[in-house]
Amino acid sequence: MIYDFEISKNDLLERFANREVTEMIVLNGYNVAEGGDERISPGDEVDSDGHCVDIGTADELISDCPEVRLLIKPDLDIKTVLTLLSKITFLTKETAERLDCSLSPKCYSKETEDAKEMRIAKILFRNDLSSKEMKWYLSKQNKCL
Repeated sequence: MIYDFEISKNDLLERFANREVTEMIVLNGYNVAEGGDERISPGDEVDSDGHCVDIGTADELISDCPEVRLLIKPDLDIKTVLTLLSKITFLTKETAERLDCSLSPKCYSKETEDAKEMRIAKILFRNDLSSKEMKWYLSKQNKCL
């Protein structure tokens, strides 16, 4: 089944306005060789093909989505799509234990301090959080504990 329709920005904003925030597991594949380097986090590794794949979580306004969804930029060539999908599949297999528990902090109990710092730095970078925002968030979390 192929869907191909256009929708305005206002229609999209209206559609998502009443949705609940849902935490989703996110697997990303970047073609750094074609200008994707400005979107990757510091410390992410770029392989010899100029690709970078990573895994994390993101809050999305998606409540009725399929269990797995794939988004591909329309101007990407099929060879790069298939290569990145293969690398994402490998990463998924390598991190299956963490996927089973939705990447929750309990899965990181054996994580080294350096790995933990890098994971936190990636979260901060991706969400463009300032130190002020982090302090506010941590103060709210401490009240809940």
